[in-house]
Amino acid sequence: MVLIGGREIEMNYYAKGDGKPFYARPDEIAELNESGHDIYWTPQEFTGERRVKEELKNLRFVFADFDDLTKEQFMAKMKTLTIPTMVVRTRGGFHAYWMLEEYIPYSPTLSDYYKDFIGETLVPLGADPNAKDVCRMSRAPMMRYWRDSKGNNYRDFEIYIQIEYESQRRYDFDKLQKTFRRVVKEEEFFIKSTKNSFDKAAPFWRKANSLDPQEALQKLSGSSYVKGERFSFKKAGKLIRIHVNGEPTNAWIDEKNTIGSMKDAGPSIVNWLGFYGHSMGRVAEILKENFKELHE
Repeated sequence: MVLIGGREIEMNYYAKGDGKPFYARPDEIAELNESGHDIYWTPQEFTGERRVKEELKNLRFVFADFDDLTKEQFMAKMKTLTIPTMVVRTRGGFHAYWMLEEYIPYSPTLSDYYKDFIGETLVPLGADPNAKDVCRMSRAPMMRYWRDSKGNNYRDFEIYIQIEYESQRRYDFDKLQKTFRRVVKEEEFFIKSTKNSFDKAAPFWRKANSLDPQEALQKLSGSSYVKGERFSFKKAGKLIRIHVNGEPTNAWIDEKNTIGSMKDAGPSIVNWLGFYGHSMGRVAEILKENFKELHE
């Protein structure tokens, strides 16, 4: 399960090595990715493992793939659209997802209707015209790139697909069709980089953000600061997956010793505590109470 738009949903994952993509269980994807497979998922829900429109169960997202754009160029396009539920940064562009409040169940005409809708609303704005199919795969967040769409290996293997923006917005599909194009104030979008109002350059915060995340999580594990949740860790290739109360989560510690998370709980213990609803002032108090090395 992954948490998107404030809702836990099950995604179908697919791994692609030198051959055709094949279905992969969620507990397999980390190991497959570290062994050289690119990992994809399908935004829509299927009854089985096959990505064919005959086995489409529910339309869950409106999805668009914007290639070869800088962040500034992408934001300029998004100012004319309803704000996405989630935006994923890829090697060469962005994937935008609009989650539907009520999923649309399969009907024989749904696939063609969706294809026409994307073609009429998003393709004119630069979305990939080849990504109109409800069966389309997209690269899954948190995963490492190995090869491009043509199967050519990249020289730089240190690039991961990252979540650029995430919200709990969900949309009624009928209303979305009527209001998709709108004017969005710049401050409404990409708030991730501006929502923390503290001075990250201050000596205290520099030291706080440099705390070893695994040691910090172990120290705070089970405390009221983290609502009594207990943390454990499991090696997964070159990553360390973070488990909460014995269950795997969509959070990890990477090779640079920083926290990665699909829920905006990284890259440091500062963000992890903020995820639990603590203000930055309270985060500072918690860290000072538990880590003597941060005392000024």
